[in-house]
Amino acid sequence: MRVTIVANPRSGRGKALGLAGALDALLRGRGHTVFRPDLTPDLDIRGAAEGSDRLVVVGGDGTIHHAAGPAADAGVPIYHLATGTENLFARYFRMPRDPLGALQVLELQHPPLEIDLGNVNGVPFCLMCSLGLDASVIHRVEDIRGSKGGHLAYVRPVLHETFRPRPSHLTIRADDRTIEEQFTGTAIVTNIPAYALRMDPNHDADPTDARLDLALLPSSTSLGTAWNFLRCKLRSSGLQRIRAERFEIRATRPGNLQIDGERPRPSSILPATPGPNDLLTFKSHPVRLRVHAPNHG
Repeated sequence: MRVTIVANPRSGRGKALGLAGALDALLRGRGHTVFRPDLTPDLDIRGAAEGSDRLVVVGGDGTIHHAAGPAADAGVPIYHLATGTENLFARYFRMPRDPLGALQVLELQHPPLEIDLGNVNGVPFCLMCSLGLDASVIHRVEDIRGSKGGHLAYVRPVLHETFRPRPSHLTIRADDRTIEEQFTGTAIVTNIPAYALRMDPNHDADPTDARLDLALLPSSTSLGTAWNFLRCKLRSSGLQRIRAERFEIRATRPGNLQIDGERPRPSSILPATPGPNDLLTFKSHPVRLRVHAPNHG
């Protein structure tokens, strides 16, 4: 078996490189061929993965976000050896987070799952993309990210958002129908039903149905948003949820956006703070992602 391993050197405060090295040694010890390129911003992940039987991504959900599109294009099944904060992709597909457990799963001969990716303005995503207070928290985290990692990094941003909330103001269309003309709050477009702290706003989203799910959490205050996320945790039927092949969302005033738990990079074609001139079009990505997940289901 030929395996390509890409590891985010910043993930897990350096833990990712250690896990990648341990998995590399285990695979080679079992007679497998391993290709381990450095994960730099200019790495051609598709080219690195082509010809491999597995692509192992070591890092958090953000690392999966950047690898998923190239992996889909290469047609190589992906595996997530998780070292991030939430690790939603690995959790959803029940992927072991230790090198030995990963080795055992990688060696299983199992048909890959084929799942949809979401796509917003040409940018693929695995999990979700949102506008509103949760995106604002992620922006605040990335503004101050330093020595603290994990959930501790979110304490100050959440407190700041509590006292100075920044909801989004949106118009929303679903499959050419106007859903909201003056929405204020948080809008979450979901592909895979996994979310931080298991507060899944679209808990019955299906990543194989060629559709996306939108949850609307109306609120202009953090207290109201906290109540809405509690309702998500309890899987309340009272939240507005819409399933569609296509969503069009426009901010009526500038607001924050996050994609797969990250603020879009400056080099991205996706605006980090979309405004009235930015139409966001959500649909399924034209190429499906193959996932090596024998434990799923």
